[in-house]
Amino acid sequence: MENDQNPLPHGQQVWRERHLLDPEVARLLRKARWRRGWSLRAAERHTGVSAGHLCNLENGKRAPSVVVVDAIVVAYRLTGSDAARLRAAGLNGVGRDWRPSY
Repeated sequence: MENDQNPLPHGQQVWRERHLLDPEVARLLRKARWRRGWSLRAAERHTGVSAGHLCNLENGKRAPSVVVVDAIVVAYRLTGSDAARLRAAGLNGVGRDWRPSY
């Protein structure tokens, strides 16, 4: 019997588009963390976002989901244009926000 649920051969992965963060917004994140005097590990404790993911965000290698953006805005106490720029970069329906539609 053929498996219709997984049309890919064993071991083959689906390519997923990588969403990158604008370099200016990435710098904004790093500077905001530095202003608080936090290491990546301290920021991890305050935001609930892994240090590795925060590092990827600060280096522009990933774009955040809206849930991650909200956690960072609250923990870093971002306001005004800084918060608005980060919120504009948040992606819906990715990462922690992803939910299958049935």
